[in-house]
Amino acid sequence: MIHILFVGNPNTGKTALINAIANSDLEVGNWPGVTVEKKEAKFTYAEEKVVLSDLPGAYTLTPYSLEEKVTRNMLAEGKFDGIINVINSTNLRRNLYLTLELVDMQQPMVLALNMFDDFSKRGYELNSDKLQEILGVSAIPTIASKKLGSQKLIDATITSVKEHIIPRIQPYQEHIEKEITFLMHAMSKTTLSPRLFAIHLLEDDPYTLSLAKSQNQNDLIEKAAKARARLERHMKIPIKTIITYARYEVIDRLLELVLKKPILDKVLLSEKIDTILLHKWLGIPLFFVIMIMMFKLTFDGSGPLVTWISNFFQEYLGKYLSIALHDTAPPWLGSLFTSGILSGVGLVLSFLPLLFLLYFFMAMLEESGYMARVSFLLDRAGKSLGIKGNAFIPLIIGFGCNVPAVYATRALTTKRERIITALMIPFMSCSARLPIYALFTVIFFH
Repeated sequence: MIHILFVGNPNTGKTALINAIANSDLEVGNWPGVTVEKKEAKFTYAEEKVVLSDLPGAYTLTPYSLEEKVTRNMLAEGKFDGIINVINSTNLRRNLYLTLELVDMQQPMVLALNMFDDFSKRGYELNSDKLQEILGVSAIPTIASKKLGSQKLIDATITSVKEHIIPRIQPYQEHIEKEITFLMHAMSKTTLSPRLFAIHLLEDDPYTLSLAKSQNQNDLIEKAAKARARLERHMKIPIKTIITYARYEVIDRLLELVLKKPILDKVLLSEKIDTILLHKWLGIPLFFVIMIMMFKLTFDGSGPLVTWISNFFQEYLGKYLSIALHDTAPPWLGSLFTSGILSGVGLVLSFLPLLFLLYFFMAMLEESGYMARVSFLLDRAGKSLGIKGNAFIPLIIGFGCNVPAVYATRALTTKRERIITALMIPFMSCSARLPIYALFTVIFFH
């Protein structure tokens, strides 16, 4: 069996590519010990079983979010045969940062240059042959939404795994390379690749340090600390900044050789829309207008169905059940069924049209990419509350129901943000509180 991992930044089309290759929907589960979903697809290639695993989106293997930790841990375990690094072709510079880290792992790998149609529409040209020559791995242009390039991608990946074609190391600045080589010679065997292990030790990565301690490599940790001090003293900036600058220096040098930019960068329709939706002054008012429209459509659209379901249980079923039980059951039992069970079930079911429409409109906003833009738009406001902009998505979900809203906080970056957001969600006015509002209105204002 061949096990291939799909690794890439968030929203690069990993899932769509897997479905295009395996021609099936993904199986969804949870990564061991966490509540981040894992997705796998299984199929047969040339009479051999292949498992494709869709890892959570990550920008780096020095993780900040829960998703990035899951991806890093899965790669560190080494229980795979090859990697498909899915890249958003329209943003090569940012995506290639993770690519360089995967190159340092020295495992069989293939690049999937996804969204290549958008890349071409903007007038860019990529010398993929030159890119393959420099990195030493296949670089396949793909369009996951149209299933283009998927067969060529899996062919190249299987070949890479069977022939053990590993990427070519892209060296950093000379003094950084000397420290990396020094640590590689000083370390014993590790589950991570020696080069990536050395770089993460230089970066003072907590996971790598704990791994080194568990392997009784305390001398290596001390040597890494001294190497880090030498680099920081020489460069006069923090080690993480040194490594980041070094990687982007390699990326910029690489793109100069393989990327041809148009004289005038074409502006896509989505970018034109962004200039309005993310406008400094219009962005927030437009957000409130869109939310008001969403709630207006939700309540107006669900109103007739809510009324019909409520009347069906109370006026129809309740009435005839009361008549049926009047002469055959004691009064308390009839009251239990009609005023208790039936009314309760009817009340709960009457919320379904409202919840369905609310989450339907939210799904539309999410799929359109607007919710991601809202996260960016509200980030400044969120900082004053100790959270980031993406925390507003669970809060908006809370207007439908607080339970899935609390569940949605799992996607937030830090434990502190998840706790703060979860504590704020009960203050969102969910649909279950509408009868309570109606009751108090009748009591105090009738």
